[in-house]
Amino acid sequence: MWAEHSQMQRAQAEEQAMETVTCLRCGAIYEAGAVVCFKCGAPIGEISTPTQPIARRKALPPPPDPPPAIEEKRPARAKKQPRPRAPKPAIAPQEARARRRRLLRGALFAALALVILGVGGWGLRALLAGPPVPRQVVYQDPAHRFRLIRPGLWSATPASDGVLLADSSGASSLRVTARALQRDESARTAADALAAARGLEPATSATFANATWEQRVGQLTGRDGAVRQVTVEVTTHGGYMYIIELESPLATYASVDTLVFQPALASFQFT
Repeated sequence: MWAEHSQMQRAQAEEQAMETVTCLRCGAIYEAGAVVCFKCGAPIGEISTPTQPIARRKALPPPPDPPPAIEEKRPARAKKQPRPRAPKPAIAPQEARARRRRLLRGALFAALALVILGVGGWGLRALLAGPPVPRQVVYQDPAHRFRLIRPGLWSATPASDGVLLADSSGASSLRVTARALQRDESARTAADALAAARGLEPATSATFANATWEQRVGQLTGRDGAVRQVTVEVTTHGGYMYIIELESPLATYASVDTLVFQPALASFQFT
């Protein structure tokens, strides 16, 4: 009985030894009949044969970049050769001399025309330009009725009833008249009488020297045949009738009016 029992124990131990097997790769124990090791995943067939390392595939290097494309150089276009000009026919000596004379005459005429135009323009500017006014001086009426600013180059000819201011040629003038006011006389009636006598037309009234002036304007032809622009200003003040007459050639009236007449009227004062 004891011998049978011992044989049974040995048989059971052998069966247990056959049922549990150790992994040759990692040393883990797994049961018989298993296909893969539960720890490292090695196949069961590696128990009796040594394990082989698993082959690893290396990634292939990326292909190299393609070389840059080389532009094809186009052949340069051949430059067009200028066409040879036909030689000019020879000019006869007489014709060449005649041509030179014509060119010389044309150049002389052109130079003469330029000189004439220059002289004519200078003369025209001299005629149209107003008289020079380098400085202004104050004119005081000897009877202490008025005063105003006049050009220093203009002459002043006093009179009992006023003064006459004129340029060196006498073409432009400014006359101031201050006479006693008559009975039932007004600035308008006096201005209308002057306008009727000299052929002037009514114009918009002007204001200066703190007074309103009746204004009459027109164009008159003098004895010398020159057309003159005429302006007459009339007002009353302090028992006097004041009359201012402005005359200048029509061609230079604008400049004389700007340089002489307007400054004189702006500076006019009763005294």
